Amino acid sequence: MTANQKILMLLTSLFKGFTAEQAAVYDRFLADIPASLLEKAVRSLIYTSKFPPTVAEIRAEAECIYHSASGVQESDYSRAWGELKQAIAHYGYAREPHFKDPVLTETVKRIGWKSICCSPIDDEAILRAQFRDIYKSVAESGRMQKRNDNLLKDGKVQNLVKNMAGSKALESGKA
Repeated sequence: MTANQKILMLLTSLFKGFTAEQAAVYDRFLADIPASLLEKAVRSLIYTSKFPPTVAEIRAEAECIYHSASGVQESDYSRAWGELKQAIAHYGYAREPHFKDPVLTETVKRIGWKSICCSPIDDEAILRAQFRDIYKSVAESGRMQKRNDNLLKDGKVQNLVKNMAGSKALESGKA
């Protein structure tokens, strides 16, 4: 039994109805999480949950713990807005800043640094709302990309798509 399997077996002893078979399925979906991190996430959720946590909840908790331990702040538009306001005051219109947060960088790129700087002060609430929406969209796209990269890393789906594309080309007479 692997370390992760032992950790997940905790759920079978603590939550009525959670079976060893479910723990085995969870293990397949959580295998990429290091055992020490998985244990912290599962224990945290055990302390706060009335029901067995889902795979998604365990992954989210593990990611949160990882970010806290590494000192990396999770994407937070209000923090990013504050950082943006400081950059406007410090750099002004002429010089474009470099942000540590890639989500903030992409958000500023999409809106445009000069557009942000030239926005009338009376329209700050509008700019902030637009910033929030774009920031959240970029953050979600990043999470989806990370999730898809993890799911596709074995190359099986890419091979399937290539094979399907080849057969479709043959069917349409393009090959």
